[in-house]
Amino acid sequence: MLRMKIIPGGGHSWKTGVKGLGFLSNPVVGSSKVATREGEREIKDLAGQNVAVLSMSDTCNYAERKWRSIGTWRPARVICAGEQDTYRVKFESGREVISTAEHLWYTVRSRTKLATLDLVGEKVPVMAAPRPAEDGDYWVGVMRGIIYGDGGTTGDTPTGEPGKAHIRIYADEKRELLSIFEKFGHRVQVHGDGVGYVGRLPRAWKREFPSIEESASFWRGFMAGWLAADGHVDKRGVVTLFNKNESVLTDARAGFLKAGVITSVAIMHRQDNPFKPDERAPLYRLSLRRFCMDPRDLLTLEKRERFEAKPVRFVLESDTVVAVEKTGLAEPVYCCLENVTKSWTVNGVLTGNCHVAPWPERLNTSRAQPGGIADPEA
Repeated sequence: MLRMKIIPGGGHSWKTGVKGLGFLSNPVVGSSKVATREGEREIKDLAGQNVAVLSMSDTCNYAERKWRSIGTWRPARVICAGEQDTYRVKFESGREVISTAEHLWYTVRSRTKLATLDLVGEKVPVMAAPRPAEDGDYWVGVMRGIIYGDGGTTGDTPTGEPGKAHIRIYADEKRELLSIFEKFGHRVQVHGDGVGYVGRLPRAWKREFPSIEESASFWRGFMAGWLAADGHVDKRGVVTLFNKNESVLTDARAGFLKAGVITSVAIMHRQDNPFKPDERAPLYRLSLRRFCMDPRDLLTLEKRERFEAKPVRFVLESDTVVAVEKTGLAEPVYCCLENVTKSWTVNGVLTGNCHVAPWPERLNTSRAQPGGIADPEA
């Protein structure tokens, strides 16, 4: 135990006055994904580091059951707490978190944090990142999203030079998109028939779906550009994207979440071609949660006005725990120590800080510090 090869529940160890333990935690296994400013990272790769993690915002108050699923970035220290017995927490959406029996969680209905073993039937808040800045990456994302949604490509030239991407803009409502390309140095032409044209763009903008490693700003811009070119806002203000490939929308979900937008799963919108009933032509739909959206995400006037016409009433997304099962394994476990709200996000859901005791030489003379390591110089 002193070498932290295996540790009983942190609360039990602390109460018995075990010497030599700098921290006593009940956290999650190393493969768990932590939401950081640089994207989701496995928590074991962050051990010993100070990182910016996604925690609840100042507008949340769990004691008063006030929740909002848009979080904020706060500094945290990541620790490893040795090996502990683990439990698999299964959620209604299909997500899972492998944690310890005494790890504490925020839930929508409870005014106090609940331990892992008490979670079945409880709704745990889902967290999305705040809207990233509209920097250079954002505007590259916007242009790439427009081309991906509505652009075309040319073949290679006779001399072997790779072909390019281009876009023709016919609808009046999309003409305002031309100014974005012009602003960033691309030549814009408007033909006599009023059709706008931008050419000589990278062919990859149309043919390749972006990597999840792109920045959050890029993904927010890509989403906005794609919505402008190929998205839909209905009379209820619901924002949707359609694609014939379910896998494309599944990949988009991960990128959009990185950019702070929670979505539905991709679902079948139709199976057959509406113009040729005997021809199979599946089309999938992805809905974007309205409370994550901002009018600035809708670059065309008609879509923006439809969105703004309907107030956003719901600001919380949650996921219900359907089972907690013992894994039968003792694994190395890790925790983030965020000292302001005592919260962080793991596998997309909000969880609580571990309880951490002061430094070893003062363990029996001080009380445990919920949420942070005590300053040894204090």
